[in-house]
Amino acid sequence: MKDLLLAFDPSMTCAGYAVLHLPAGDKLEDAGVITSEGETLFQRGTYLRNEAQKLIAQYVDRLAALVIEFPLEATAGMAAKRTASTLPTYGLAVGSIAFGVRWPAGLQVITPPAEWAQLAGLPGAKKDKHKEKRVRLVETIYGLQPGALGAKTKAGNAADAILLARWAVMQVKPCH
Repeated sequence: MKDLLLAFDPSMTCAGYAVLHLPAGDKLEDAGVITSEGETLFQRGTYLRNEAQKLIAQYVDRLAALVIEFPLEATAGMAAKRTASTLPTYGLAVGSIAFGVRWPAGLQVITPPAEWAQLAGLPGAKKDKHKEKRVRLVETIYGLQPGALGAKTKAGNAADAILLARWAVMQVKPCH
């Protein structure tokens, strides 16, 4: 049965990922971060791709959808916002996952709009250094102990992947 959704919040240093159960996204199967290793951007991108591929392989028989944060343009008033087309390292992180991994035929791939967090009514991350409000929200929703998502410098990325997955659950078409 295809009952899982895998989401990625790409980053060349600390990419968040989350696996939620469908159809409601009310159960968290797995979440964490991929901390890229390597001295060059190529090595780090390759490592990120390989680790993402391992996650896909781990859940391949149950995956209904894959979600990748893939902003195509800056939103109004956010000229400095990183985008896949304007920031090479972020673009490499997105590309390492979006175009580097092999996913099964027929897997639904969702690329949310840049303003997905606003659409979901999430606390802003701009003035929240380690996205602590988002981490606390995820801990509350899933009944996690404080610190369960890891060190606060990484927990925000895991929390973003979980919240991205929750947003995407509403976009998934049923698959049997």
